[in-house]
Amino acid sequence: DTSAWVAADFHVHTVESPDSSVTPSDRVNALLAEGIDLAVVTDHDRVTDLGPVLRGLGITDRLVTSSGAEIASAAGGYGRFGAYPLPGTAGAPEDAAPVYFGKLPAAMFADARRLGARVIQVNHARAKSGIGYFDLVHLDPKTGRASGEFSPDFDALEVFDGLSLEQRDDVRQGVVDLIGLARRGKRIAAVGDSGTHDLFYGAGYPRTYVHAPREPAATRLERVTRALLGA
Repeated sequence: DTSAWVAADFHVHTVESPDSSVTPSDRVNALLAEGIDLAVVTDHDRVTDLGPVLRGLGITDRLVTSSGAEIASAAGGYGRFGAYPLPGTAGAPEDAAPVYFGKLPAAMFADARRLGARVIQVNHARAKSGIGYFDLVHLDPKTGRASGEFSPDFDALEVFDGLSLEQRDDVRQGVVDLIGLARRGKRIAAVGDSGTHDLFYGAGYPRTYVHAPREPAATRLERVTRALLGA
C-alpha cells in the first residue's frame, strides 16, 4: 500500500535530448504505466513541458510533471546536474536552461537558482564515462576534502540511478559519498532516479518515495520540493 507515498522520478528525458528518441506522449504513457506520481523532465540544457500532453489526455489528477533541465557540462566541464523546477520560455527551449559553458560549478548553480530552480541535484556523481562531478573535483569520501572547484551549493544527490541497477559497487559508492559530504558538514536529500532516455528501459527504476498524505495533485510538487530541501 503506497497511498501515503509519492512515487517520484527526478531525472527523465524525452526526444528534446539529443540522445533520446522518446516523444512527450510516449514518455507520459511510460511514466503512468510504471506508477509514477511525479516526474521531473530534465532534458539536456533544454526546458521541456509535458503539461500540454497531460491536459490533452485529461490526466492531470494522476500524474504531476515539472519542467527542469540537466546541466550537461560534458567535455571540459564538471559533471551533470539536475535543476528544477524551471519555468519555460516563449523562445527556444534552450533559452530557459542554465548556462554552463566555461562556468565553474558555483556559477552554474547560481545561474540555475537565478532562473528559478529551487533544487540543484548532482546526477551521476561517479561515472566511468568521465562525467562524474565528484570524480572531476576529486571529492575524497574518507576526508570530505575536494579541489577548489568544488561547490557544495546543491540540495540533492542521485545515490542510485538507472545505470547502476545491476552494479552493486556503484550503489554502495553513493552511500559512501553521503558520508563524505557529512564529513564536510553537508547533509542533503538522497534520491534514486532512472535517468531514462529510452521507452522500454526504465522510467521509475529506480525511483524515490516521498512520504506524504494523498492530496490534490496541484500541491504535490510543492510538498515534494519542500521535503527535498528539508523544509
